[in-house]
Amino acid sequence: MNTPLTIPLFPLNLFRLPGEVLQLHVYEPRYKELIEDVLNGTIDYFGIPAVFEYPDPMLGVLVSLETILEKHEDGTYDIEVKIVDLFELLNYQNQQKSKLYPCGDIKRLHFEPTLVKSPTIRRKILELSDKYNHLFRIHTSNATDIDILAELELEDDDKLDYILTPTQEERDQFLMYQLRKLELFLMQHKASSGNFNLN
Repeated sequence: MNTPLTIPLFPLNLFRLPGEVLQLHVYEPRYKELIEDVLNGTIDYFGIPAVFEYPDPMLGVLVSLETILEKHEDGTYDIEVKIVDLFELLNYQNQQKSKLYPCGDIKRLHFEPTLVKSPTIRRKILELSDKYNHLFRIHTSNATDIDILAELELEDDDKLDYILTPTQEERDQFLMYQLRKLELFLMQHKASSGNFNLN
C-alpha cells in the first residue's frame, strides 16, 4: 500500500526526471532553514512541486541533497540536489508546525525507467546513432524512455507532458515525434557545418 508521506516542500517553476541533477541558489529564510534541517539530519529529502503548470494530478520531484557547493557569508546556499523519484501532491500547507518552510502530503510514484519496446523507435535510435554518431549519444536499441528523454534535452513542460501521458502507445508516439524533431535539427546542423557524407 502506498501510504501518503508528509514532507517539506520547496515549490519551484521546474520539472525534472529521476536521475537528473539540479543546482539551486537558496536565499529565502524558510528554505535556508529547510537546507539546515537536511544538513543536521532532521530530514532526509524534500519535494519540489512543479508550480509552472497546474495539472490534475499535481506532480513534483522528490530530491536528496548531494552537495553544498558554497555557503555564502550572508547565509545563502548554492546546492546540488538529485531527483530520486516523482510524486503526486495530495495537499499543501504554507508552514510545517514550528518551521518556516511549507510541507505537504505526497504519494510517491516509485517511477522506474521503461525499456523501449517499439520496433519503430528502436530502429530510429539505431538510424540516428549511425548517421550522427558524434551528435547522438545513444548507441544501443536497448534504451529506456529516460535515456531518450535525456538525449532529447526537452523543456520541463514537455517532460511533464510525457509523464502525464496515460498510455504506452501515446508515450511511444510522443517519443517518436520528439526523435523526428531531433533528426531534423541534426540534419540542419550537419548541413550548416558543411559536413556532408554521401552514402
